[in-house]
Amino acid sequence: MPAILDHGGEILKFMGDGLLAIFPIAGGDANAAEACRRALAAARAAQANVEALAEIEHSDRLGFRLALHLGEVLYGNIGSGNRLDFTCIGQAVNLAARMEKLAGRLRRVILASSEFARHCGGEFAALGEFTLAGFSAPQQIFGLLEEGLTRLHRQGRVDRPFADRGVAEPDIRMPEHDQREGVGARR
Repeated sequence: MPAILDHGGEILKFMGDGLLAIFPIAGGDANAAEACRRALAAARAAQANVEALAEIEHSDRLGFRLALHLGEVLYGNIGSGNRLDFTCIGQAVNLAARMEKLAGRLRRVILASSEFARHCGGEFAALGEFTLAGFSAPQQIFGLLEEGLTRLHRQGRVDRPFADRGVAEPDIRMPEHDQREGVGARR
């Protein structure tokens, strides 16, 4: 939670072992880009915190994944007179939820939508188009460059880790992924 709050995010809801957070935008593309940068910084900080905890606990069982998307939502007290819940609804929330489930299937920690990735120049690489439950058109999904390179480096498929942003990026071929119907569907 501190990673989200420290970067200007707001935690709206806890759901099981997960949570829903937003990074409000005050309008305009420049503010959207800044909110995306803050959300990405929070995601990286959270990932580092989970990895540090796993190391302390000597466990590789601590699972962590998240999805980053930029879109309009409706949030506040939603429901009826006898059951109100402070929550967030809309297609943007649905897409983020489906992407988070897809992250597990792709064995990725952080995924981003095309709308989010376009505001974070050079941080993400396209992983492909995926059919997600509740969306009629396939969605272009992006993964962090360093996450893909770290995995390839561990597998011995890259000569050196990606360390200098000024160096030409290696040609990375991502493994085939499962695009069967129902990816990310709720059970």
